[in-house]
Amino acid sequence: MTRLCGNSDDLLSALAKTGFLEQKFDRTKHSQDVFPAVLAERAEILWKRDQRVEAIQTLRSLVDGPDATKFSFRLVPKEIILAKLVGCILLSSLKL
Repeated sequence: MTRLCGNSDDLLSALAKTGFLEQKFDRTKHSQDVFPAVLAERAEILWKRDQRVEAIQTLRSLVDGPDATKFSFRLVPKEIILAKLVGCILLSSLKL
């Protein structure tokens, strides 16, 4: 979704779509597959909106949160999420 976004309104729309997908798949048998992809996308959108802390917290919830062991990581491998998290943390520390 974020790859097609051009301005702030597009990013807000994409952010709303991730919320819709999260609600749509909540409590379904596919939620463990879909949530990591949706949350990774949400983190990318938040990062592009300069909401760095929220982006890092979103990624961290995928690997460190109470539900982290329930996710399947079939759509987005855990290694990619970890790489995004490390990249975000490094970029945040460089901007300080």
